[in-house]
Amino acid sequence: MRIVYCADFIYPNDIGGSARYAYDLLRGLVLIGVEVFLITRARSNKELAAGTERLGALVGNNRYFEIGGPWQLIRFSRMVSDQDIIVAHHPVLGLALSVLCPYNHVYYFFHGPYHEEFRSATGIGRRSIRYQMKKIAQLLVLLRSKVIFVLSEFMKSQVESLGIKKTTEVIGPVLDRSKFNSRSSWSTSHKSGKKRLITVRRLTPRTGVLELIDWFSVLDPDQYELFIVGTGDLEAQVQDKARSVRNVFPQGYVDDHDLSALLADSDLFILPSRELEGFGLVILESFALGVPVIASDRSGGGADFLEALDKNLIFSYERAMVEFPKAVLYALYSFDKSGLRRIAARYTPEGTARKLLRVLVGEAPCPR
Repeated sequence: MRIVYCADFIYPNDIGGSARYAYDLLRGLVLIGVEVFLITRARSNKELAAGTERLGALVGNNRYFEIGGPWQLIRFSRMVSDQDIIVAHHPVLGLALSVLCPYNHVYYFFHGPYHEEFRSATGIGRRSIRYQMKKIAQLLVLLRSKVIFVLSEFMKSQVESLGIKKTTEVIGPVLDRSKFNSRSSWSTSHKSGKKRLITVRRLTPRTGVLELIDWFSVLDPDQYELFIVGTGDLEAQVQDKARSVRNVFPQGYVDDHDLSALLADSDLFILPSRELEGFGLVILESFALGVPVIASDRSGGGADFLEALDKNLIFSYERAMVEFPKAVLYALYSFDKSGLRRIAARYTPEGTARKLLRVLVGEAPCPR
């Protein structure tokens, strides 16, 4: 059996949550001995050469195919045998391959409502042609999939809200801890002596970064500082707003290896989402580094995960000016690092890959 594994962009060529998830699960499949043919979209940026080499080394350079346009996709589809299983992480790639390879079973990973995420990022209306095209592509790939995979029960409910009545399996999160092993140039020492709060987000309206600055403003500036890592449409607004609140430090883009050092040197991670949060894999990444996490009650699967551990880690988005400071104090002094690391260690690439294979073929092969 061979899995044709499709992702739009994938870590380390992209550091978004779905790109990281796709990589971590891919690594798990390789580690347990599954033959994988990776297909992903090509990028022209020469700085991504190292990422391409890393992916080629993971799956084998002769099993790594980058697509730069529709003709290359058609060419690739001719390499797919009828016995291959297609696992897609992107709706357009998944839909295209389901049409080009009609005799293959397609299993689609639903990472969120594609059309709604596009609307949230761009501000376009729901009646626009681009919004409707993305919605149609999402619905078609869901309908053509043999089984739909999701990260959380929240995402399963999102599939159902689209009116899709197909078998949907919760595969759950995954964390490849080896990504944190590289040395970092970041200085890992608290020079300020303050408790460091941190969030790592795409700076878009749905992620709640502007609201987070408002909530932080009620904390004592002599005791706390807030680091905001990420880029996006709201970057200029975040920088402007940060200048009006003491000890708020936008960091912009931070290299992935430096980010792990910065996270490890923080005291608390905050997930301030306002909508469309499938899970928030940075929760597990923070736990793996011994850093506790709090989240708004609008953080979807991430909020569900944290609430199952301790309901005090969740604060109301609507009443955050009151509840956020309480959640901060509780999380800072209620958890030990070793306990958080043990939680993260449950979600290994190999374990999650075997869970996926139990759905695909009924039984996972033995590890190498």
